[in-house]
Amino acid sequence: MAFVYLPCRAGIVPVKPAQPTAAAEAAARDVVLTIQARRRLLKDRELATLNVGVRVRNRVAVLWGPVPSVELALKAESCVREMFEIVEIRNELFVGGDDLTRAKSSIPSLPPADTRPELPQLSLQSVPGLPAALPARPQRKAVPPAEDEPEPPPMRLPKRSD
Repeated sequence: MAFVYLPCRAGIVPVKPAQPTAAAEAAARDVVLTIQARRRLLKDRELATLNVGVRVRNRVAVLWGPVPSVELALKAESCVREMFEIVEIRNELFVGGDDLTRAKSSIPSLPPADTRPELPQLSLQSVPGLPAALPARPQRKAVPPAEDEPEPPPMRLPKRSD
């Protein structure tokens, strides 16, 4: 049992640290299981490109999102099913088609270039609050090393007395 010691006017008082609650432990376990399931999906070449959604709550995994085929949906499910910590899998994956195009179209994107408004060009001098441009740094010429540098004098150590 570990104790934390807190200094106070009465001296040092040993205090037992609070134990994590069961809900906090379960939430931490679920986060770890979600990460492990996601890593398993990313290790598979076919599934890694699909960005299949996965979340775990109370050791129940939920797979969600669009996939191009039923085979890949089943492959994702079997990949997560190999985790012995997962007690149940809910497969909410749906095969592309209309649902896939609707899911992609709901993602915001930039309008075509011809419909974008023209923005005024700003120069750095017109923006208030910016410091003035620094003057150009003068170029230094490299100085070649001297060929005939004198050798440093030898060091003299004190004599040892035995």
